[in-house]
Amino acid sequence: MGLFARIRALRYAALNQPVVPGPNIFREALAHFRAPEYGLEKELQELVAIREATDPRYASSEKAGALEHRLQEIVALLGTASR
Repeated sequence: MGLFARIRALRYAALNQPVVPGPNIFREALAHFRAPEYGLEKELQELVAIREATDPRYASSEKAGALEHRLQEIVALLGTASR
């Protein structure tokens, strides 16, 4: 087998060999993972829209309280994240 054929075969094998990630790869990826902050901002926008669009006569006090609690949590988290 010539040099170019050997290089081509090695390149083909390297590009087409399936790689199965092991536990170490997952651990390393999770160790460096940082959740995007826009997720909280998006959730805040959606919950505010829900609050504004919901007629208070049809919302139970329990659900309205849970909604307000989550809104306060998000605002606190975003305030902490921006510092």
